[in-house]
Amino acid sequence: MLIATTDPTDPYVTDDDQPRTALSDLATALTDTVEGYAVMADKAAPDVQPVLERFLALHRAHMDRLRALTDEQGGDPTNAGSMLGTVHKVLAHTRDTLGRLDDRTHDIILRTEARVEDRYQTARDALDEHPVIQSVLAAQHTALREHVNALKY
Repeated sequence: MLIATTDPTDPYVTDDDQPRTALSDLATALTDTVEGYAVMADKAAPDVQPVLERFLALHRAHMDRLRALTDEQGGDPTNAGSMLGTVHKVLAHTRDTLGRLDDRTHDIILRTEARVEDRYQTARDALDEHPVIQSVLAAQHTALREHVNALKY
């Protein structure tokens, strides 16, 4: 099983759990990001909304593929998301009461995507003995970098 709830402070989590933990962390980061972006997209300024929607579409497609792959591997892909995702949604709602999201949102997106890219790299490093998953992660990571680079320039 490759995705499960894993607590790094749990004394029963071993090095053998590293691939599962890394993939679970990636799934959590993607879930949190999608949930936060979905709220932000509804409130974003017109020039920012298409950017959020492009990242949303990319992350949703990646999540669907990872869920299917994880399910094929005997994992539980449904247990993802964290308290941080909930905080991001609340912040997006709060920001709306103070004013619409604007170009500063690009900085938020870049920081969020850096966190997701970090999770991709960690998962890729941990799953080097799983060539099928490694291939999927490499392709997704490359697509994410292309989106981020397009936003930067």
